[in-house]
Amino acid sequence: YYKTTYARLVLPPDRQSRPVPKEIVLAYNRANYEIVHRYVSSREEKSEACTPDPLFTPLRFDTLKRKAAQLRALPTGSVGGVDKKFEDLACDLLSSLLHPELDLAKAQVRTISGAHIRDIIFHNDGKTPFLQDLRDLYHARQVVFELKNVATLETEHVNQLFRYLDGENMGHYGILLARTPPPRNVQRNIIDLHSSKRAAIICLDDSDIELMVQLLDSGRRPADALRKKHVEFTRLLPQ
Repeated sequence: YYKTTYARLVLPPDRQSRPVPKEIVLAYNRANYEIVHRYVSSREEKSEACTPDPLFTPLRFDTLKRKAAQLRALPTGSVGGVDKKFEDLACDLLSSLLHPELDLAKAQVRTISGAHIRDIIFHNDGKTPFLQDLRDLYHARQVVFELKNVATLETEHVNQLFRYLDGENMGHYGILLARTPPPRNVQRNIIDLHSSKRAAIICLDDSDIELMVQLLDSGRRPADALRKKHVEFTRLLPQ
């Protein structure tokens, strides 16, 4: 209650992480009982969702919001290990934001031959109609994410992800997370791959991570951001 309700309503943003004496909080609650009542009622309505997942515990919203800000502030490139920091932050964010629609996330998955390393793989058992469509249309029982901390996406980044999509194990659906939207020539290459190979690659960027956090904060599913990007992609395909 203190972190999610009291601090946001009463304290300025730069003081919300600091403790306030219990007596002050209790005095506020006595004077604003309706706020406490709404808080309790909202938690009671969501009580069925309070069963812990023995396989994975998503990060708290405050932590996700902080990590999203850290990711947004990172420079592009690899100097000083910022590319590794980007991958770590992106993995933490995506694993929690997309749970439970996509789950059993595994980072830095190496193929048996050792020739390729996929940044993140999620299991997709079709928990939503959209994710079931991905299984049916692209055999996407696993969804591969490739992470690129680059200022501008290039065609080779797309081709690298495409080589991971073998169809049999990984299906023909991948997601490329970079810092900015793809330039026109890269988007054209993605459309050409779909036309010739029936493989779909969806591009996300910093703004999509921010959207996922906003959706979570508003009580909606962050995975809806993926559906939005997929719909936008399909509208670019030749009719």
